[in-house]
Amino acid sequence: MNDENSQILEAFRIYQIPPTSPLPELEEILGFFAGSLHEKLAFISWINSEEVHHDNCLGLEKESLAYLSPYVLKARSETEKLTIIPLASSDNITPNMCYVGYPILTKLGIPIGVLSILSDSVIRQRTPAKEIFQFMAARIITSLELRAKNKIILQKDYQILNQYVEMDDLYNNSPGGYLTVDSLGMILKSNVTFLDWLKYSKREMIGKIKFQDILDEENKIIFEKFLQDLVAGNNLNEKELEISKRNGNTITCLVSGRKIFLPTENQTIFRLSVFDITEKSKIQHALELESNKVKSKNKTLSNQLAMAAKVQKKLLPSSNPNESVAFTYKPLDEVGGDFCDFIKFPNSNQIGIFISDVAGHGVPSAFITAIMKSTIQQASPELKENPAEFLEFLNDSIMDYIDNRFVTAMYSLFNLENRTVKYSSAGHPMPFKIFKDKIELFPLLKGSFPLGVQTSNARKSKGKGYLNFESKFDKGTRILFYTDGLTEAKSGRHVNQEVYFEAVLPEIIEGISKLKLDYFLSAILSELSQFIGKLDPEDDVCLVAIDL
Repeated sequence: MNDENSQILEAFRIYQIPPTSPLPELEEILGFFAGSLHEKLAFISWINSEEVHHDNCLGLEKESLAYLSPYVLKARSETEKLTIIPLASSDNITPNMCYVGYPILTKLGIPIGVLSILSDSVIRQRTPAKEIFQFMAARIITSLELRAKNKIILQKDYQILNQYVEMDDLYNNSPGGYLTVDSLGMILKSNVTFLDWLKYSKREMIGKIKFQDILDEENKIIFEKFLQDLVAGNNLNEKELEISKRNGNTITCLVSGRKIFLPTENQTIFRLSVFDITEKSKIQHALELESNKVKSKNKTLSNQLAMAAKVQKKLLPSSNPNESVAFTYKPLDEVGGDFCDFIKFPNSNQIGIFISDVAGHGVPSAFITAIMKSTIQQASPELKENPAEFLEFLNDSIMDYIDNRFVTAMYSLFNLENRTVKYSSAGHPMPFKIFKDKIELFPLLKGSFPLGVQTSNARKSKGKGYLNFESKFDKGTRILFYTDGLTEAKSGRHVNQEVYFEAVLPEIIEGISKLKLDYFLSAILSELSQFIGKLDPEDDVCLVAIDL
């Protein structure tokens, strides 16, 4: 679309032409125009993208003017010129009839139509005729402009009215109360919301009630100070007040205020916004009561956990049994499910090392460790010398208390003199054997099921009872027992992949294997802490080491 057509389309849009129906003001102009020229046949044509729309026809039918469209188009192209075209006899019209047209131009000189007449006499005075055409064309444009401007004004008036209605609705039907008071607290204006809350009418409240009148003595003192601060020029937010309704009930509200100076009235007023938080206040009060109950219960539980932690600490060995053995225990919570114990024998060269891990952690797991400690103390010396049967005994002893949990465990009977070990495992991770620069795991065992899954008789009937294994070690060998909280700890430094501590543990052990036992175990925990980083630990950790 060329620039000229674009301008014409824009002019048609602004002036809203062609009209949907003949415009009376244009008919009046057309009648006056025809009378001025002593003619009876006159019409206006609107031309948009070469499409001709005949309108306001005087003494003519629009349908009969189609044959004149080429003449109209020619008249539009002759800017500011009067176009006179004799009509041929073939047009089936009165002899000597001629077409006369003059372009209708916008104030920017854009031709949007043509003012035309059909004359049966020759126009002898072209100059006066042209001036009449020019004047009437300008009148038509002026009329169209006034019509367009009036419509815009009506639209703006409607918008202003609509905005006023919306503002009034927003003010009066807002979910919050809005008030205007003077420096003494007299209510000068109130929205419907606030009146409905308190069950007052405008006549009863406006100019007759001070804000202080709907407050009790305690809240009145608070508001007086609030109002003094407003008068001093301080805008205040969310002062909590109890406001009395007309029936004597109260609502809890947050009141905010600001100082306003009205220069046209030379008056200072104060706008208050009030929000009903009665239900919120009730809920908050109820939550505070529940919170206090929870805090009380938490304090009781905390005390109980502290006591449980002391008890569990007593279940663990009080110290290392000798210089060749060391242990450390790091529970996830105050109490945990990891456990270890040292079993002594009349022969001082013999020592039993027991380590276990109850599935889960916390109080229930700690309860099962207490049962195992009691069971270990009750076991006969003969059982303690047979690791496999010892585990069978523990398994049957905890079956009634396990509550859908299970326990991995390993019991090892060492002879420190000849550096031999007899051991049996119930699904527990195999310990590390460290000798010189070589680090390897104990051999994997078959039929190594956790404690508490099935009774011993049920497993043995399937040929899955616990088995004893024996090994002999070179002098200078170090054995490290552990629970899976060590090897399954996740790294906090590898964001895009899961890396577990067991992947780096052999290298760490190799670097610290020459340390004394206590320092050796502390160094492992320190490396574990750095490996986890900012992540929270996910399980308890128990470590036992022995030098042979």
